[in-house]
Amino acid sequence: MSVPKADQRLLQRHAPELRYHVLEPYRADSCAELTDSFVRGGYSNELRSRDPDRVIARSAPTPGTPRLSLALLAAAAGKQYYPGGPKASKTDYLAAHEGTLVQDAQRLHALPAYGNVTYARVVDGTAGRRWLQYWLFYLDNPFHVGPIGRHQGDWEMVQIAVDAHDRPLWVTYAQHERGARRDWGDVTVVDSTHPVVYVAKGSHASYFDAGTHPRSDIPLGLGKDHTSDGLAPVRPAPRFLDPDVDTWLRWPGAWGATKNLIDHSPAGPAMQKERWERPEEFHAKAVDAVVQVGLEAEAAVVAGPPTPEVAAALAGDALRVDYAFPAVAEGATDPVRVEVAIHGVAGPPSVGRFDVAALRGSVLLARPLGDGPYRVELAAYNAEDDEALAVPIDVAGPASAASPGAPQGGGPAGGVAVAVAAAVTASVPGAAPPQPADAVRVVVHAPRSGPAAVRELHHAVAALAGGPWTVGPLFGPPDRSARELARFQLVSGPAPDVAGTDTPAATFALAQALASLGPAWTVEPDVPSSVSVPDPEEDGAALEDDLPPVAWALKACRLPEAWRLTQGAGVVIGQPDTGYTDHPELIGALDTLRDLDVLTGAADAHAVLRGFPPAAFPSHGTCTASVLASREPGQITGAAPLATVVPIRTAPTVIHVRNAELAIAVNYARTIGCHVISISMGGVLYPGSLRAAIRRAVADGVIVLAAAGQPLPLVVEPASYPECIAVGGTTSAGEPWLLSARGEEVAVSAPAKKVWVAATGNHPSPDQYHVAAHSGTSFAVALVAGSAALWLAHHGQDVLIKRFGAAGLQGAFRWAVRHTATVPPGWDTRHHGAGILNAEALLQLKLADIPVGKPARPSAPRTDTAAWTLARAAALAPGTVDAAARVAATLGEDDAVIAAHGPELLYRMAEHADVRAEVLAPAAGAAAARDSAALEEAPALVTGHPRLAALASPGLRAALSGE
Repeated sequence: MSVPKADQRLLQRHAPELRYHVLEPYRADSCAELTDSFVRGGYSNELRSRDPDRVIARSAPTPGTPRLSLALLAAAAGKQYYPGGPKASKTDYLAAHEGTLVQDAQRLHALPAYGNVTYARVVDGTAGRRWLQYWLFYLDNPFHVGPIGRHQGDWEMVQIAVDAHDRPLWVTYAQHERGARRDWGDVTVVDSTHPVVYVAKGSHASYFDAGTHPRSDIPLGLGKDHTSDGLAPVRPAPRFLDPDVDTWLRWPGAWGATKNLIDHSPAGPAMQKERWERPEEFHAKAVDAVVQVGLEAEAAVVAGPPTPEVAAALAGDALRVDYAFPAVAEGATDPVRVEVAIHGVAGPPSVGRFDVAALRGSVLLARPLGDGPYRVELAAYNAEDDEALAVPIDVAGPASAASPGAPQGGGPAGGVAVAVAAAVTASVPGAAPPQPADAVRVVVHAPRSGPAAVRELHHAVAALAGGPWTVGPLFGPPDRSARELARFQLVSGPAPDVAGTDTPAATFALAQALASLGPAWTVEPDVPSSVSVPDPEEDGAALEDDLPPVAWALKACRLPEAWRLTQGAGVVIGQPDTGYTDHPELIGALDTLRDLDVLTGAADAHAVLRGFPPAAFPSHGTCTASVLASREPGQITGAAPLATVVPIRTAPTVIHVRNAELAIAVNYARTIGCHVISISMGGVLYPGSLRAAIRRAVADGVIVLAAAGQPLPLVVEPASYPECIAVGGTTSAGEPWLLSARGEEVAVSAPAKKVWVAATGNHPSPDQYHVAAHSGTSFAVALVAGSAALWLAHHGQDVLIKRFGAAGLQGAFRWAVRHTATVPPGWDTRHHGAGILNAEALLQLKLADIPVGKPARPSAPRTDTAAWTLARAAALAPGTVDAAARVAATLGEDDAVIAAHGPELLYRMAEHADVRAEVLAPAAGAAAARDSAALEEAPALVTGHPRLAALASPGLRAALSGE
């Protein structure tokens, strides 16, 4: 079954709005935070059993131990057995890593696949009524009074009764072991439809009002729930529960490792029988919250602690918070502890709980993600757990802070800093804000991180004509493990409505205008690239009955022989592409719980099937995923049949790819723990943010590979980056594919011409899901990436990292795959790599034979130099007489001009055959036209560069005219 559209709209219409306490460290997020969390080279969450005590699965799998995921729980719930393992039991439990729960929750909350989630369903009631249920998951419940209260994992629930006409009647909020109820008319609602939920600090119980709420389950009145209204409200996105799909709901174990005489971690939603199966009964037993409020007011007879004054200052990677209580007045109570929260520009805060030994004191607390500004919240508590909230204060970030020894407080951090914070908060965590397809965008790399650099960029953007312009961090909230990525900002605005000016020309013009920031800044255009076209037309294309056998590519790489050693179980491959379709050949191969659509920020990477090749290739991601990991038996088998692929929709079609989305996708794959990243897309002029994301991933131990490209001869980006492993293409005859890119950047080659894939038509039909033979280096890189997964599974990533180091893993694999490749007679190793992939020899190679510490590849030249421009021109047209000289002559032989405008010229030459012929052929051009015929038939040549000038930005146009 599937959730009806009418029910989805109803659940969205009434999704609750959450108001968190200012000291709350956790957020209602995906329950996959508990199954997926690990730190590479550090710790891992686990699925364990108490009877007998054993580890069943790990978030970061080790040899012989499967990967923990919701999909694993779903398999156990549906069949009552883990794949290839024991029967699921109530004694099984999910164990989070203790000591880092807040940090893990913050790290995953910042990722779109995890942050701000509510699980929504509709349950039939009586008398025509229906119940809308919203289940909320929190990674931990830190509330405690002594040994009472605290437990890993926390499921909460809010439900709304609607009549036969979908009009709200009643509301029930879960509170500990009971519930509280109100009539709809007595509930605070937003936009007339969304009920407001005040989330209690620590316990996450749901309340109808802000304030202090005594708890009947804590003896002697020592425990109270506190709610407040000091943070911006959050409305988590509903994920519609389908019992036929979300079978993890029937997993019988505990969502957390806590089990003692007093407290234990909760069962999942469907295991909480009364709330799940009998919502009307749960509502009837709930306490009338209107009466409850009056009782609470009568019970509040003890005066709270005094309210302290607060100051704060930066202290390295921490903030020092000073507090001072006034003398305790008669009738008041002594403070016994303070709790402190430091909020950054996005996401949950850093929190701390400290005993009070004197009326004055100082505490240190780690800064949250990001470079500020920060807001400091502090509350004092007495022995009866009454609360006194101090006035919040703001502290500037490190780049603009005063002396660390001088506490600051009182007012905001300044108008500009507040504006910057607002812009950052408005961005989608982990993804650039959605933009129109024709938006003008540039990626700016600041010479330093922090608010001061962002303010400088804002001032420069404010002085630009046109717009309106927006500025935000390209990679979302900063990641402490990848601080260098925080220096990339995305500047975007509407494309100008000027006749004869296309979006790339306007983008180059914007980049030139921002050159006023100075030479320390890098400003690079984010333009769509369409040069790497799959299935290009070929001379002498094979007839249908001449197609090679379905498994030819696998046999050519000796993959069936490699499968005798391993099939890649436990390895996760990140796949930036056009998304996926529900093709039967992909059943079991995809991780659809961590998939992401970078274009929209949605946690759903389904392809949008529109258009026809060659104008669009939206099912390209399905094709490449099938080459990576389709299961046996099937018409198609992937290179690593038991590996898992995380699809990341990065482009609407593989021939319209921007740098920004691909950079975000690579970084997302790194942050969710992918072991391999397979990039079957590329283009020309992908600037530094993508290379930085790949460099960070490689440093963290991820193997990153990319297709060399076709039909142009130059190796496209990102395959041409030194940090990336470039893969070229071959034919079923074991020869280099005529249309494959070639060059010294290519590490190895693999089958690319007429590789059998799982294909999907763009329009419904009886054969919409089918298999076909497609061509492209996209499939060559998928074969090598799948072999990388086999290599990791065979040796074990922990073993490999111990020997080569995380940062050395990419270089070790590059060396191994090159030195085990099959070298046919007459093979050109300079242009087509070391040979053809041999997966069997790759896995049989002893680790002791792979050198340790060997550099991955020599560093590539900077992309803003004349030498780089001329080298790329020569690679773009290797058969053309003096291609580099033609480009230099076009720009006037001046190195500064070539460096400034050469990238735009190369982009236009790569994108437009007529511009390429115009630049590469002299006015009298017969000889040059003959030389360029290997690329495409050149049109009639004309004197000068009229076609280029018509497309050029004002800066390039001036360079062409010699101004």
